[in-house]
Amino acid sequence: MARNKPVDVSAARDQTPPLPSTGTPSSAATGDLPKQDYMIEAGNTGLRVFGGFVAEEFDPNLRGQRGMRMFREMADSSPAIGAFLYVINQVITKLDWHLQPADQQPLSLLAAEFFESLVGDMDHTWDDFVQEVLSMVVYGYAPVEIVLKMRNGDQEDRRFSSRYDDGMIGIRKLATRSQETILRWIMDADNNDILGVCQMPWNGGLRMIPRSKMLLFRTKSYRNSPEGRSLLRNAYRPYYFSKRIEEIEAIGVERDLAGFPVMQIPSELISAAAANIDPNAAATLESYRALVRNIKRNSQEGAVLPSDRDEHGNLMFELKLLASGGKRSFDTSQIIERYQTQMAVSFMADFIMLGHGSGGRGTGTVSQDKITMFFASVAGLVKMIANTLNKELIPLIGRLNGIPQENWPEFYTDKPEQVDLGRLGAYINALAASGMTLFPNQDLENYLLGVAGIPEPTEDTRAEQEEIQAAGGDAGAPGTGGAANPGARPSPFGQTGQPPGGGLNGPGAGEDPRAGAQGQFGQQKGAPPGGGPAKDAGY
Repeated sequence: MARNKPVDVSAARDQTPPLPSTGTPSSAATGDLPKQDYMIEAGNTGLRVFGGFVAEEFDPNLRGQRGMRMFREMADSSPAIGAFLYVINQVITKLDWHLQPADQQPLSLLAAEFFESLVGDMDHTWDDFVQEVLSMVVYGYAPVEIVLKMRNGDQEDRRFSSRYDDGMIGIRKLATRSQETILRWIMDADNNDILGVCQMPWNGGLRMIPRSKMLLFRTKSYRNSPEGRSLLRNAYRPYYFSKRIEEIEAIGVERDLAGFPVMQIPSELISAAAANIDPNAAATLESYRALVRNIKRNSQEGAVLPSDRDEHGNLMFELKLLASGGKRSFDTSQIIERYQTQMAVSFMADFIMLGHGSGGRGTGTVSQDKITMFFASVAGLVKMIANTLNKELIPLIGRLNGIPQENWPEFYTDKPEQVDLGRLGAYINALAASGMTLFPNQDLENYLLGVAGIPEPTEDTRAEQEEIQAAGGDAGAPGTGGAANPGARPSPFGQTGQPPGGGLNGPGAGEDPRAGAQGQFGQQKGAPPGGGPAKDAGY
């Protein structure tokens, strides 16, 4: 084998292209560039992608569709991982989603109301969509195709029907595309920008989905990889060993119950099978081998053997079951428990193991700290989902409907947390003792009622309270949660803080679902509330 020639470093240095400059010696020396050069990417993300196939994962078992199938197996087979995914799903699904108007101007409030009407006008519920997006926890990413429709009321094809008849562009569905059917990615060769995805469904054919028609939810955007990184990635190694040890343990238990099978047959049969003297000898030998391998303790156990004996009266064919030699050197239960704990630790959910097994002991303070860290990680995950919606879905719908950017609302959710009412009460008492005025404050009252699971008062109840306070009742005394602050700014969505359309769950009881945003956007559809002038275009 020929040796590699030494590299001429000086020659390679001479061939290095010089940096662009403004043409003056001083700018070349300082590295200053023309303005247009700062607007062009000179480098690359460094993502390992070949022909649209991402090869960033060093373990071949976890790449591409093969990796997606492995993560699916982990999610469906491991009790520890299944418990983690169940907790994640329940915590995030129970969160209430809201739309924050850009400001308190009438047009911004109308825009927020319009976007809320889109949520209740899809073919599926918002909770179904969130649960589909949470598949990114398992696979690292979740591609969602945006399918739109015209809001022209009832249609013969029910798929394109709408609860509204305002001529605006609405959302028909936000359809998740299975990660196991993603074949490859369409990416820019220069800077690895994601241009689209190529899907190969189970019913055959290839489907091309452009990036502009897709929401891409990722747990991590390292090197702008479209496949993110599965939260189960660090649990793969302990899952692999735990699975293998459980299989070996099950085999050992079965063999201990059935005994170690030993089959005694004449040596002439073994020799004839090895030398191919008798064509039936090899088949006979293999049948006895299969008999030994397949011995199990079940309802079909049993064996049929020849009763031939030699000249001394000994059986020529005999099956024996040797007893177990005693307790094994390793406690497989502790080993498996250790790997399960490692899996739980990898996704910050080891509090699930508290109270289970030999290592499942912990104080209340430690468990509370672990739960707090878990909810903090869930909050980060929810923030990623909201950021993707605000960056990709809101601008698309806003531009298609002619809504100015300064009026676009934003999605946000409640904070995922487990509130300790005792600590919260002590904190509020400490603030009150320091002289801080807490009440009347409707937002604070609603929050305190919500964390305790107490329903908020209705508008009628609040009206009755205000009448009592106006009649001279003592309900409005400081610190008692009385009447609202006269100088406070009224909410444009009413006393409950909800938009007229009934929030993300759709119109309220007795409301006309078509009346949400009809005639409020588009070409001269009417002036906004408050008597302001109508927009020339867009609203």
